[in-house]
Formats: sequence, structure tokens, C-alpha cells
Amino acid sequence: MSIGDDMGVSSHPLKIFDVTRKQDRFLYALAPMLAFRQTVHKYGVDLCWTPMVLAKEFNRNSFARDSDLTISSKPNQPATIVQFGANVPLELARASALVAPDVQGVDLNCGCPQSWACAEKLGAALMNHRELVRDMVVETRQRLASDGWGVGLEADMEKPKGRSV
Repeated sequence: MSIGDDMGVSSHPLKIFDVTRKQDRFLYALAPMLAFRQTVHKYGVDLCWTPMVLAKEFNRNSFARDSDLTISSKPNQPATIVQFGANVPLELARASALVAPDVQGVDLNCGCPQSWACAEKLGAALMNHRELVRDMVVETRQRLASDGWGVGLEADMEKPKGRSV
């Protein structure tokens, strides 16, 4: 049974970390596809991430919003964090505000190594643009702060460690 199934436990990601720490157990988290997330939820997953959603397209196109935001309308689903690909602070902030009513968190993807993403200055390419990452996180956090939201980063750690954010 996952945290989301517990009586009255908040599905805010930081609360989930607190609960699992108090339970002296590992946090079970996964990503990305909806059908898979629903299947493993039966086995106690606490926290899920979506596949990377392109913030720019999400903002501009209702079809993209309907097809890319893969969350379940079933009750008692695990907390879900939307993982955005973005390279413009305003785009990330707007997309995050659009999903806020339906999810429990947002992450900026700074780890996708796919060549198309890096060519668009998305994913892992952002590791070479730390100031831009900072600006995106700050603007998005300001937009969502009144609701108590933070912004997470998904990043692959580089070696040497000194180069990681």
C-alpha cells in the first residue's frame, strides 16, 4: 500500500519523504508511462514522474496538453510530478501553473541525454547553462510559491562532481 492510500496523508512530495523516513523505509518512486505507473501503484509506489513534457508546446497547444499530461483520474493514485523540458523561464513557469491543479509537483529535466533534446538546449544540455537553470527555477517557484510549491530538478551527475549543479 502506498502513502497516498494512507488515511489523510498529504500527497505533497516532501510530506511523502517525511512519512517514509518516519516509517524507516525506502521511498518507492518511478517514472514514466501512465499504464505502468497505474500497474506498479498496486505494489506500493509512493511517488511517480511523468515522461518529459515540452513546456513550450504544452503552453501553446491544447492537443499537447491533452495528450502529454498523462495522469490518472482514478482515485487514490500515487502523487505525480510532471517533468518538463524547457529552456525559457517564462515557458516553464506558465506550464507549471497550468498543471498545478492536477499534480503534486514539477521538475525541470536537466538530464535527458538524447541528441534532439541537447540540440534544442533541453535536458542534459542545460548543465552547461546553470544561470538559465537558476532563472527558470526562480521564476517558476515565484509563480507557484503562494501554493507552497517548490521546483525539482532531474539531473544526471557528472564526473568530476564539481561540475554538477
